[in-house]
Amino acid sequence: MLRLAFLLALAATALLAPSAHAERRVALVIGNSAYVNANALRNPKNDAADIAAALRKVGFEVDLGLDLDQRGLAVAIEKFARMLEGADVGLFYYAGHALQINDKNYLVSTTAKLDNEFLISSETMELEPIVRLMESKVPVNLVFLDACRNNPLADNLRRNMAALKRSANLGRGLARIESSGHDTLIAFAAAPGQEAADGMERNSPFTGALLRRMPQPGLEVSVMLKEVAADVRRDTQNAQRPQQLSDMARTFYFVPSDAAASPVVAAAPQTTAPKPDTGASDRALDVAYWSSVQSANDCESMRAYIQRFPEGVFIELARLSERRLCAPTRRVTVEPAPDPAQAVAMGPATTPAPPPVSLPPPNAAPMQAPQSAEPAPAPQPSLAARPEVTSTPEAAKPDGTALARDAHVELTRLGCLPGDVDRPWGRTSRDAVAKFNRYAHAKLSADQPSQTLIAALREHEDKVCPLECGRGYRASGDSCVAIERVEPHKDRKALERQRQEQRAQEREQRRERARASARASTDSGAGAVSRPPKPKAAGPEKAEFASPLCQSRIQVGQKWCCTYDPPRGPSVVICK
Repeated sequence: MLRLAFLLALAATALLAPSAHAERRVALVIGNSAYVNANALRNPKNDAADIAAALRKVGFEVDLGLDLDQRGLAVAIEKFARMLEGADVGLFYYAGHALQINDKNYLVSTTAKLDNEFLISSETMELEPIVRLMESKVPVNLVFLDACRNNPLADNLRRNMAALKRSANLGRGLARIESSGHDTLIAFAAAPGQEAADGMERNSPFTGALLRRMPQPGLEVSVMLKEVAADVRRDTQNAQRPQQLSDMARTFYFVPSDAAASPVVAAAPQTTAPKPDTGASDRALDVAYWSSVQSANDCESMRAYIQRFPEGVFIELARLSERRLCAPTRRVTVEPAPDPAQAVAMGPATTPAPPPVSLPPPNAAPMQAPQSAEPAPAPQPSLAARPEVTSTPEAAKPDGTALARDAHVELTRLGCLPGDVDRPWGRTSRDAVAKFNRYAHAKLSADQPSQTLIAALREHEDKVCPLECGRGYRASGDSCVAIERVEPHKDRKALERQRQEQRAQEREQRRERARASARASTDSGAGAVSRPPKPKAAGPEKAEFASPLCQSRIQVGQKWCCTYDPPRGPSVVICK
């Protein structure tokens, strides 16, 4: 009877689940975090990766692009255009820097400088042509923009426009996009003209709420976004207000309500029904089982899914959830011994115990006690709860690549490491840690990345290392801006006027020197030894020295002199 009930439930699941995902769904997800000419953003790369995993879970074909430069953006959009052919639903998600110019929205590539207005088309990607491309190929279109973050690169462009006296409108946040009469929904992480927060957790407030609401069955997309907006307003104390622009005449569900009903029927005989072959499990049972596991949201359910579907569609997400939900607290161990009859009566063994063996998950097959060749005289100890252990299971330990990337992201956020965060741990990484130690007065080990290093870096919220700019650039806030060079003045009339003023100053200086020389001669003549004057010859007295060129007369000793200032040339002293 139980086998028959299980087969009926499996048939119902196979009939209901495919109808939920009969339509073809495609998505392009982009997350830009590691900007070369600005501080790295903490969350866009995480947001894009998590959104891509969630969309695959609900039946989307996803193309994921992380830290794309201008060429990478163009290649991703060209590939997305091919994916849209023959699709029923198209979805575009972007997280990173963006800006609006003259009410047009532009997505910023990771290598953009934005120091020249005429290079905008080569450093950014306009958003509206992407939306129009989707509307021309797909009946239903969804656009999610978590791109209203504070953009320091926009300050470069604003200064350039001010220097050229350009009147372009460079606004905050993103501008409103008008639909063209198709079934299109556009969701903004913040209201038009408002900036969105990047967040201090793994995901931004908007994307975090989106990830929580998207898997809920029977939730229409416009209603889902209203709940997302309520969550974001609550989490940000009403500082951020998501908005949606919808021209949808159809209803769309990420997870229809019938997909939630099938797991309930199929889960009833699970405890006693024989375990089906995982290699023959179809997609419908996989989706139904995963929906039930996600609703339970506990460690045992995740492990049961991993055991039943080792190659399932959601196996990667299940392993991540297992690490989060199955954190080690207390470990129950079994110390084997040959005599099971004395397990209850006897206390702990007095002989040295063998290494502890961890119990399997609750749904796993029962563990068989190891057989001993010869019965040992030591009694079997009972099950005992060991104290809390500090070591982490091997599955929960992040690998060196993940640790290196997390450390690089934090060092880049603090301004100590420029460039790519996905590089392997090496000399540049150790130099960045040494730079952090110098400016933060810390003593962190730079040999290998570790959780201790990452935790110490995350304690600093503000920038620690000063921004270092290349030749021809200077630091301005959180970005490098080009040094403005003043061109030499090339007005010939102005240069001629400058020369004339210089010649006039030189003439005045020569006149002053001549007057000073004449005064010095007068003073020296007055101070000389007086001699009796020669007797004047008899006859009429001669007239005082006069000349039509004289402008002023002075007496130098026994002589009369005058000064003459010609229109050009130095002053002239004429003496009798």
